[in-house]
Parts: sequence; structure tokens; C-alpha cells
Amino acid sequence: MKNLITARLSFCEIKCTDAKFIREILNQPGYLPHIGDREVRTIEQAEETITEKFAYSSEGFGFYLMQRRDDDEVVGFAGIVDRDFLDTPDIGYALLQRHEGNGYATEAASAILDHARTSMQLKRVGAIISTGNDRSISVVQRIGMKFLKQVQYPDEQELVNSYIIES
Repeated sequence: MKNLITARLSFCEIKCTDAKFIREILNQPGYLPHIGDREVRTIEQAEETITEKFAYSSEGFGFYLMQRRDDDEVVGFAGIVDRDFLDTPDIGYALLQRHEGNGYATEAASAILDHARTSMQLKRVGAIISTGNDRSISVVQRIGMKFLKQVQYPDEQELVNSYIIES
């Protein structure tokens, strides 16, 4: 994903030098119950996560740092991923808790959806959200996604809500 910029945000690839941020965001009180505990407690584990889980595909899939344009502060990450257990690529995003409630998630999700449709030529885009994560449910609904069904995340007992939008 090159040069994705919104009114307030810019996006860039996540690098091993971002390990401190990744460790922080993956251990936030809001991240753990809604997205899951990735057991990333050290900088080394964060670097390994970046290398293994945040790798970019030639098709354009991956997560990107989300930065405020006015001061370059990192506020979260967002992107589109192709998960083996889903029928369609899905939008994912996470914000540092101190940046929640400012509209960044909606702005990022809208930009990622537009990128998926235009640059990646995707006709269907999904999102998976934990039941009870009302803020994220509102975000995907604001960008036009509709509830499809509940799906089981691999190796977990909890069902998550699946949302979809088609062009």
C-alpha cells in the first residue's frame, strides 16, 4: 500500500523498529478482551510478531502503522488481511487507548476499504469483530458493512461476528 493518506492520517509499513509500539498496543486493556492475548511481553517477542504476523504479501495484504499527519504520532495500525478461515479478505484495525474516540478508526477503516476496492480490486471485503465490541461494530457499520453471520476463530471457543460489504 503506497501513499495512503487521509485528512488526518498517513499509513506506512510496520518495521522491527516499531516493536515498542507493537508491544504496547497488543497489551492494552481494550485489545486483550476484544482481539486476544498474543502473549507479546518483550521487545524481542514484538520484533518476532512483526516479522511473522505483520509480513506483507505481494497482493497488498498486511497491517500498516497509522500516524497522525500533523505530528507523526503513531495512533494505531490498520490494514487488510487474507485469513485462511474466512471466505473474503477482511479489514482489521487497532488504536492505542489514548487515541480512541477521535474518529481515527472510522477514518482508517474507510480508507482501507477504499484501497481494497480500488487498488486491490476486491469486490467483497469483510471484518470480524468480537461480540460486545460495540465501538468496532459501529465503525464497520458506519462504512457500510452489514452483519453476515457468526464464525469461530481457529483454536478458540468464542464466536465472532462477521461483517461484509460488496461492491
